[in-house]
Amino acid sequence: MIAGVILAGGKGERLGGVDKALVPLAGAPLIAWAAHRLAGQVDALAVSARGDPARFAFLGYPVLPDPADAGEADWGPVAGVIAGLHWARATGAAWLLTAPTDAPFLALDLVARLTGAAGPAAVIGREGGLEPPFAAYRVDHVSVIEAHVAAGERSLAGLLRRLHAVVCPAPEGDPTAWVNINTPTDLLAAERLVVDHGLRPPQFMAL
Repeated sequence: MIAGVILAGGKGERLGGVDKALVPLAGAPLIAWAAHRLAGQVDALAVSARGDPARFAFLGYPVLPDPADAGEADWGPVAGVIAGLHWARATGAAWLLTAPTDAPFLALDLVARLTGAAGPAAVIGREGGLEPPFAAYRVDHVSVIEAHVAAGERSLAGLLRRLHAVVCPAPEGDPTAWVNINTPTDLLAAERLVVDHGLRPPQFMAL
């Protein structure tokens, strides 16, 4: 069994300080696009986010708060990995797949590519380096991951290196699969991709 979690803690500072997960793309929130692409690849899906979970009720997936150990500190996406691992273990999953909320066109073979690797973790790699939000973790390694975080590791890339994660080459056939929405310019480019590729917005309950 494979569980997936969407890392939705981004503050969207370069988009004007908005909740990045809820930024609309062609009429649907970014997180709805990511959820739509990932849901068909996993057996269970959740969202990792701080703040009021009710804002994601329209998705119909559980919302995972940061681990209690984090307190008021912002651990960043590492908190989502740990929260996701504990949730995934409770569901009986063997793997946890993570994906960022700002990747609306993520690859449809992402899960198969990552979970086919041996080892405690796997991560997508491209010519420019690792893509740490696109990763998979063995659920039975949660104690090892927690130990790294307890020792002060807050970087996803650093965590994956400590785990000696297998690097899986990114398929280059679909350039839209690795689009990230970080700035207004990125958002405009994504809007053009929606039109150029004839993509339909996901059908979740309206906000």
